[in-house]
Parts: sequence; C-alpha cells; structure tokens
Amino acid sequence: MLTVHHWADPVAGLAECRRIARRRVVVLTRDRRRGEGFCLTSDYISENYAWDSTRFTPLEQIVELLADGADGGGVRIDPVAVPHGCANSFLAAYSRRHAAYLDRQIRASMSNFALPGAPRCEEGLVRLVADVVSGA
Repeated sequence: MLTVHHWADPVAGLAECRRIARRRVVVLTRDRRRGEGFCLTSDYISENYAWDSTRFTPLEQIVELLADGADGGGVRIDPVAVPHGCANSFLAAYSRRHAAYLDRQIRASMSNFALPGAPRCEEGLVRLVADVVSGA
C-alpha cells in the first residue's frame, strides 16, 4: 500500500508490474496535486507535506507507464475515499482523529515523519496539541 514512492526505480518497477500482470495492475498512490484541503497538511505540517509530495511519482507518469498507448488507454483512475476509522497507518488515515498524529508510534509508522531528511514538525505539532485540547 502506497509503496511506489519508496521504490529505487519506479519506472522499472511499474514496467515489471505491467509485464507480469495477467489482467490488470492496481496502484494505490497519492496525486501530488491534491491534499491541500487537509487541515493537518495545510495548518500544521505544510513544510513536511511539501517535502513528502516531491517523493511521489507524478500520476501522469504512472498512467503513461501503465497505459496501452500514448493516450493513456486502458488506464482508469478512481479516487479512493479513506474511511474515517481506517486501521492502516498512512498520513490520511487519521484525518478524522487528529489526536492520533500526536502519538510518536503512529508518526514513526509514516514515512513522511520517520524518514531521514524529513522536515521537523515540532512547532506544528505543538499547535495541533493546543487545538486538540481546546477542541478547535
């Protein structure tokens, strides 16, 4: 789940997915152009989110690599809603449970917080604590 941005060579990896797939390849990724409406990323960790976004293979490139032709034929893009009680631990999983982002173990399971080089977010997390406590 959400792994393409961790691959050393996403172009080769997606080509291999297409080569070995019998019927279809399903890729769950994030569109780098979306997410600005999520208060965690815009109000509390914007620098971290911008850094993390640079690591995602552009959706257009994924489509091109998986398409049957130059026009993107055969590729379908379906937005996937993240359920409010999502049990997986990725950035948007706790979008309705903001206090979870204050848990170090939860953040440690998210690459945008855990990877070396990730921008620090302490100031934003301090603001998030205040807003969670106040109910804001």
